[in-house]
Amino acid sequence: MAALKESAIFNAELGMYWKRQENGWYWYQAPIEEHALMIEAFNEVSEDIESVDELKVWLLKNKQTND
Repeated sequence: MAALKESAIFNAELGMYWKRQENGWYWYQAPIEEHALMIEAFNEVSEDIESVDELKVWLLKNKQTND
């Protein structure tokens, strides 16, 4: 979890996210699903509420800009 947090990008407006390198063919490789899995991992494994809130900000901003 520490390595994931270190490789994340933090932005005051966009929250916490990772740069996408490539899209995959499977459902879990889509950006939204991948981000939701990261929220679940940070919540259950490390119980890092601050990071979970930052991840949710990115998810909401993505929803606002794409839909």
